[in-house]
Amino acid sequence: FAGFFRRLPGNLGFILSNFPAVRAITCICVAVYLLQTLASLFVFRVSTADYPQGYLLRLDSLLSEVFGMYWPWFSHGFIWQPITYSFLHGSFLHLR
Repeated sequence: FAGFFRRLPGNLGFILSNFPAVRAITCICVAVYLLQTLASLFVFRVSTADYPQGYLLRLDSLLSEVFGMYWPWFSHGFIWQPITYSFLHGSFLHLR
């Protein structure tokens, strides 16, 4: 991968090839963006006692609640959320 990163335009190639922490964070952000994009294609019908006919739940919405800062779940033990929320993306422009 080092050769690939060196060929990127401008200072981006220099930064990604010489600073492994920046490279790791960049790769994680891109991977999470791709995962969120793929998850948006999946929709599930969920039935509960309140909604016996069911309602539609998008998988990317669930990912946002589990890994984003969602207070009801954080207060019930989802303590990883202050770290993982920073890797979630709203759109492609947010990734840039």
